[in-house]
Order: sequence, then structure tokens, then C-alpha cells
Amino acid sequence: GIMAVHCSAVELNGKGILIAGGSGSGKSTLTNRLLEGKFKLLADDVVMLNISDDGRIYCLPAFPQQKLCRDAAEKYYGNLENLTYIDEQKDKFAISRTDRFCDKKVPLDLFIHLEKSQNVQCVSYSEIKGHEKINEIINNLFLIPMFKEEGGFSPENMSSCIKIAAACGIIDLRR
Repeated sequence: GIMAVHCSAVELNGKGILIAGGSGSGKSTLTNRLLEGKFKLLADDVVMLNISDDGRIYCLPAFPQQKLCRDAAEKYYGNLENLTYIDEQKDKFAISRTDRFCDKKVPLDLFIHLEKSQNVQCVSYSEIKGHEKINEIINNLFLIPMFKEEGGFSPENMSSCIKIAAACGIIDLRR
């Protein structure tokens, strides 16, 4: 089956890493920093996960473009005139990533949930375990309100979320 997760995805050494979090948590900024190193972009904003018959979960490549909010675009690219303005509501710019793009499916290895906190003096992280892993997957599905309006998950949807949670480590990263 296929599940859509609201997050960015990067590839490193043939493995996929999902980066999720609420609006303003720093998903695009962290992804951009990782792309400065050895990471490659798989997807920005929505990642399609392929759940194979043997239980393996693969991150599918999307489009070689990243969206950055104005302050991140100014920080990394300076002159905004060379960038494409794409979202007036969220004030975002499109960045071509053909130079740092992974165009092959890769197995899912890690799920990072970013949390912006007013009380944190430095970056901290903790591993999410047990049933909380499943909750983390469910809470970051793309269009989760639609699932709730339609009367909840089907048993197949829940089974897919359990398989995804079992296939990767999940880290809660607070900054």
C-alpha cells in the first residue's frame, strides 16, 4: 500500500529520513542545512511511503524542489529576485534541488519529529517508543482531518501505520 506523510524526506547512504513537525518548527530549514552536507532531497512537504508485501517501507522520490519561507530563503540565498515566489499565504519561495536530489526509492530508516519550544535552552532529543510511535505516524499523515471526517481509519490504514512505526526509529527533537 501507499501512505502519504506530511513531512520532508532526505536520503543519506541509501536510507530515508523523514522530518516532520508543525508549521514553523523548522522542517525546511533543517532539510536545507542537511542538503549542504552529504544528504539528498527525496521530497518536500509530502512524502509517499510504499509499504511492500514483505513489510519493508520505502520512501518514494517526489519533485526536485524545496519550499523555503522568506527568512530562510534570505539567509541561504540572499537575493530573492532569482527565486520563484510560490505561496502568498505562507510567504514561500521555490528552490530547485536538481543538484541535490535522490531519484530512487530508499528504505525508511528514521523519523524525526521537530518541536519548537520556548523553554528549551539547547537542542534536546528523545526516542519515541511503543504505541507512541504509532501515534506519531498517525498524527503526521497527510490530510489526517479527512480520515477523521470519514469515520476514522480502516483496519488497513491502522495496519500500515503499525508497519511504518515498526520499520524505523522515531526521534522527538526539541529546539
